[in-house]
Order: sequence, then C-alpha cells, then structure tokens
Amino acid sequence: RRVHGEVLFALKPFDDVTLSQSFEFKGNRLMSLESAKFDKKEATKSDSQEKDSEAPNKESITSCFNEALTGLVHEVRVSNSDFSAPALVRNFDLSMSRHMLMTALSQKSEEERLKFLHVELEINPNNPIVKKVISLKESDPDLSKSLARQVLDNALVAAGLVPDSRTLTKRLDALLAKVADKL
Repeated sequence: RRVHGEVLFALKPFDDVTLSQSFEFKGNRLMSLESAKFDKKEATKSDSQEKDSEAPNKESITSCFNEALTGLVHEVRVSNSDFSAPALVRNFDLSMSRHMLMTALSQKSEEERLKFLHVELEINPNNPIVKKVISLKESDPDLSKSLARQVLDNALVAAGLVPDSRTLTKRLDALLAKVADKL
C-alpha cells in the first residue's frame, strides 16, 4: 500500500510467467508484489502498539491454523506485513503456480494440488476474522476449523490459485449453515 516504486501489470498469464523469469531491466530489480515481503515500519508506533495489544499471540494463531489445516498448507506463519485480509498465500513463485494449475495440475485433486503448490499461509493477527477463529477454538472447534478453512480458501482465490471456484461452494454452504444455526 505505502511502498514507493513503479508497478508493471501483467495482464496475460504468459506475461506473468515471462516477467517472473526476468530479474532485472535497465539496472532495476524486478520483483513480484506477491512474493515481496514488506514490514509495517511506516505505521505509527501508537497505531501498531494498539493493534498488537488486541491481537492473539503468534503461538495460538499458528497452532490453531496448523491444526485446522493439517495436510493442506506447508506452513502457517504470522505476518509482519500491513494488509487488511485475514490471510495471504505465499509460495516461491505464484505466477508459475497459476500456470501449473492450468496445465500439469489441472486433472489433480484439490489436496494433490495444494501439496504440490507448497502453500505458505501468512496470517494477519489483527484481522477480526482471525481473532474469531482463535476465540472459537475452545468453545466451538468445528466452527473454528470451518472458518480457518474458509480463510485459506479466500486467500487461495485472491492469489488466483483456485482454477474453478465452484469447488468451494460446498464448504461455504456448510459454513453458512453452521453460522445460520447460531443466529
């Protein structure tokens, strides 16, 4: 959000793959925003202290999401980046992963695709959904696990790593039914 630099948009999948293999142009380093890691150093200290005091601790976040997403993600970590979504997906090369999903992995099951993609889920500890997943772990573990899975699904969709979003509707419908029962 607050990083200064020039942005080059790749509108076609093959442009994305080509740019991912280019590391420098006219002496300037090229980097995908998806794989870049930014610290929230530019946030004011009072703002970050206020957010951090409300956030669950890193161990509870990683253990809750690791438990809920066993076998689906390679790693869960708490982010130091400043973003508003509950989570982001990171891996070594998202553009190449999207290309692989359309070609070599198109006939694989969802679990096989996720294992191959080596998904790293970066959690935003200040997001209210993440806080709710953690708070529900003891009182309603089933709902907590379903919410954690939806956080992963949303991050995968945002990263362009869900070739057919219709596969998510069954889980989303089940989650909506659980939430509707609580109301």
